[in-house]
Amino acid sequence: MGIVLRVSGGSAVREGRVRGHVEIHPDRCQGCGLCVVVCPEGALALEGPVLDSGYKAVKFLGGDCRADEHCFRVCPEPGALRVHRLQGAAHVGR
Repeated sequence: MGIVLRVSGGSAVREGRVRGHVEIHPDRCQGCGLCVVVCPEGALALEGPVLDSGYKAVKFLGGDCRADEHCFRVCPEPGALRVHRLQGAAHVGR
C-alpha cells in the first residue's frame, strides 16, 4: 500500500496522521517564528509574504499537522493563526 495524498489548504498531505490544518492570517503575524520552532511535525515555515517589519510571515506547509495547538499556544499575536481539527480526528496533546 502506497502513501495516499490529498489536498488540504492548498498543500498535499499524507493520509493517516493528519488531524488538522493551520489557518494563518499574515496581516496579524509578526514573523517571530515561535510557532515554527514548536511544531513537532514541521508543518509551518517562515515562507509567507514579507511583512512591513521586514520579516516573512508564517506559512502552513501541510504535512502531518497533528492539530495539537502548540503553535497556537506559543503565538504572541492574537488572531495570527488558528488550528482547525479535521472531523473525526482524535485530539493529541491534552
